[in-house]
Amino acid sequence: MSALPDVEATVNLLKSILSEGVDLVSEKRRFQGFLQDYAGRARIEQGLNLERRHLNVLVQGMRYRRFDEVVKGIGDATGLNGLGDWLARQEGYDKGLCQWVEVVWSLSLGLKTDAEIQSVEVFRDRLRSGGAGPAMVVLPTGRFRMGDLSGDGYDDERPVRTVTISRRIAMGQYPVTFEDYDLYVLAMGAKRPGDEGWGRGIRPVINVNWADAQAYATWLSAQTGKTYRLPSESEWEYAARAGTETAYSWGDEIGVNRANGADSGRAWGGRQTSPVGSFAPNGFGLYDMHGNVWEWVEDCWHDNYEGAPSDGSAWTSGGDSHERVVRGGSWGRYPRLLRSATRVRFTPSYRYINLGFRLVQDLNP
Repeated sequence: MSALPDVEATVNLLKSILSEGVDLVSEKRRFQGFLQDYAGRARIEQGLNLERRHLNVLVQGMRYRRFDEVVKGIGDATGLNGLGDWLARQEGYDKGLCQWVEVVWSLSLGLKTDAEIQSVEVFRDRLRSGGAGPAMVVLPTGRFRMGDLSGDGYDDERPVRTVTISRRIAMGQYPVTFEDYDLYVLAMGAKRPGDEGWGRGIRPVINVNWADAQAYATWLSAQTGKTYRLPSESEWEYAARAGTETAYSWGDEIGVNRANGADSGRAWGGRQTSPVGSFAPNGFGLYDMHGNVWEWVEDCWHDNYEGAPSDGSAWTSGGDSHERVVRGGSWGRYPRLLRSATRVRFTPSYRYINLGFRLVQDLNP
């Protein structure tokens, strides 16, 4: 693949098109013609070499589910985060080209781009049966304070302690989707979870219990030759906080259009799951850590953190082995239960319409 066009020159090109009043929401079909005309002129005036595939992927980027709401001013001004990964997954374009498009479109629309998000390392392992596994994000190692940092949480979030995440891991960029899980169902003849009529594809898989999540992790490990597993409770909170000590990764207030939960400002809240990646990611590049679906973790339930491990490992001794921890809140829960520190317990055999999971992968040292 040849070098990508210069970002600044391409942004200037798109801004010149937008300045002539092209309505991107209603005139998408005409846009490629505009772009081709301007690209030819840009070759002469700016030395900008936009090849056909660059033109095509810029136009395909307009099909991203957040594109219209951002153009209309409905979305928050954090850029079109997630567009690059969506293009790579849906259209099969090169990852570098897709990331270029994400940056170019965000800047052209006057949006912010987050350098930390753009530098996130994302990968998808190939499956032996064909296709790819879920998108995984490599997490930095580090230390964090876990639990009720504000002092107004629940008793089971105490005492606050410092946990060190020293092992290299990658975590699912999104909750496991129906698209991912249905590959396992087809291959193994496993129980096919219902979607409540909300749709499958890139919505998070629901109606799965703790054993279902474990079985999927075992299958994925065999398919890839890598070690996939449920995260420990401390790994999950470390990933959700992404270096923050506020109630949510973006601050202490739930805000609007930040997550899928009751009173979250979106039509899904209190009604159903949302497609993964419908909201901005946190500082580690992870989506839907707050709301959408509760997520199973490895740990048994304990009533508080007295005696909990501080090395990031799962706490599976003592406590109530008949209950497992879930994290993150869901589409039907109010903001207090979407906090980074919130923890709830379910019976491992429990399946429900707001219950899913995401996985981690152990990486080589």
